[in-house]
Amino acid sequence: MLRSTLRQMASISGRSFLAIGLTMGAMAAWSSAAKADVIYVNNPAVETVTFTQDAQGQVGTAIPLSSSTGLSSTVIGSLNLKSNSVNGYTINAISANNGTLNKGVGVGVPTIAYTMQFPALTPFNGAIASGAGTAIDDVSALNVTAASAAGLDRNVSIAVAPSEVTGKESGDYTDTVTFSLTTK
Repeated sequence: MLRSTLRQMASISGRSFLAIGLTMGAMAAWSSAAKADVIYVNNPAVETVTFTQDAQGQVGTAIPLSSSTGLSSTVIGSLNLKSNSVNGYTINAISANNGTLNKGVGVGVPTIAYTMQFPALTPFNGAIASGAGTAIDDVSALNVTAASAAGLDRNVSIAVAPSEVTGKESGDYTDTVTFSLTTK
C-alpha cells in the first residue's frame, strides 16, 4: 500500500516524492546515528536567615519605655531570609526568656512581657516562647522573592503594654531572640 501511495504522489508531483524520500532517508540516517544524553544539574538548597538589629535597642541605646504608654509597635531590626524550597519554609522566633524582657538573670528577677510583630503573609502579632519557639511565618510554596539572590527583607517589631511597665524597677531589661528558618 505504501508503494501505491508513493506512486500516486510521484505521478502528481516529482517534488513530493523526492521530498518524502529525502525526509524518510534523513530520518533513517538520524535515528541510527542519534544518541541521547541526559543532562543533570543541581541547584543547591538555600536556607539562610539573618537579623540586622537597629541601632535603637542595642547595648547603650536601649529603647525607652513609658509607664503611661508602654511601647507602641517599634521596629527593632530587619530579618532577611533566603529559601528556594519549592514546599516553602517556617520562620521560628525563640525567646531565651519565654517572651519576657528580664532585668538580670535567674529566678525571681523583674520581667516585662512583650509582643512581637512580623509582617508575613499572615501577619504575626503575639508572644514568643522558649524551647522550640513560635512560628512567626509559615509559607507553603516557593516564595520567589525569598529565592532571589537578595532574599526577602521583613521588619521585626515589638510592643509593650503600659500595664507591663507600671510598678516595675528602673533599669535595663533584655531578652535574646533567635530566629530559625526550616524548609519544608
